Amino acid sequence: MVGDTNSEPSLTPTSPTSSLASSSIGRTATEVGVSPPTPKPRDPPLPSSDSEWDEPEPLPPGPKIPSRGPIASRTRKQTREVVQAPLRQAITSDGETKLIKVPFSSIDLEIWERIAKGYQSDPIGVAKEMKFMVKQHSPDWADLQLLLDALTETEKQLVLKVAGDLAEDDCRTTQEDVKDVFPLQDPGWDPNDDEELGRLKRYQELIVKGLERAIPKTINWSALYAIKQGPSQTPSEFLDHLRDAMRRHTTLDPGSDEGTQQLINLFLGQSTGDIRRKLQKIRGPNSRNLETLLDEAWRVFSNREEGYKQGMKKLAAVVKEGEKGEHGQGPPKQGPPRLGKDQCAFCKKFGHWKNQCPELRKGNEHRKGDQKREKVVAHVKED
Repeated sequence: MVGDTNSEPSLTPTSPTSSLASSSIGRTATEVGVSPPTPKPRDPPLPSSDSEWDEPEPLPPGPKIPSRGPIASRTRKQTREVVQAPLRQAITSDGETKLIKVPFSSIDLEIWERIAKGYQSDPIGVAKEMKFMVKQHSPDWADLQLLLDALTETEKQLVLKVAGDLAEDDCRTTQEDVKDVFPLQDPGWDPNDDEELGRLKRYQELIVKGLERAIPKTINWSALYAIKQGPSQTPSEFLDHLRDAMRRHTTLDPGSDEGTQQLINLFLGQSTGDIRRKLQKIRGPNSRNLETLLDEAWRVFSNREEGYKQGMKKLAAVVKEGEKGEHGQGPPKQGPPRLGKDQCAFCKKFGHWKNQCPELRKGNEHRKGDQKREKVVAHVKED
């Protein structure tokens, strides 16, 4: 030891935290009376939620709000401003923007499972839902595998096979290793690294394309021609119905020139009668312009609705007048006027009734005399 052997070593008081943090100094630094060096503060770990970034002081506990994920944020009524998603931006204490992961909720997965059940019948529709989720919430490799698990095992393998084949085709051109582009195990890509984030985006696109192309389409033109516009169906809804059926049952792309011309034929021939007759009167280039046909169809549909509303107003007015008459508020009902208590129903005079009417008696006597004369004349003719 250094110093007088009879005196006790002088130690500089240190905090327990400093003593634990400087374990590399050990007992030697303490015995010689030297204060351990203060360790360099480390950056605080990233928080697990947004509240640690934005709210330095904890808020009082409030009502529990169920966690919301990428699917629930657009399928249920929003009750909070913060949307939970697999990857979210957060701001550190240094002002840097980083992506943190928030897992899917069980409700989100249940909603996705219901969507995925229709994959066999509508692969394009399911792929469209997946594309929306990828664009809005950027799920990572593990999240995408979790979503694919909602498919059957055969469907999932088909999707991965098609996506892998697409990746191999791309790698032949770019001279890349397919394992780096389409890994079969979790690569642990860091979304805060630009290069690895680019690989994640590329993998997401491959999965969406795999969903679109894994199930071969069954050509069924009869299903397309069986679609007719309903009486209350708007022209836009009818056209969207035709487009969706064309994607599902044919190899045509509704956005291509060939698909657009086929849509025009279907729209002209399968609209409701009044719209069809109006569209068939259009001549010239406008007769093959889908936007022009749609505008004219909307004009006919709107006029029909206006005529229907006018008819309903007239009918309501007639019914209202009838109700007024029944309650004595309108004009009196048609028919003979009511008689008084001592009024004759024959001569309409007061003071006697019909069976006592003198005019009625006179009339009866005249009729009896006429009948007798007719009988005498008849006998004379017979003789």
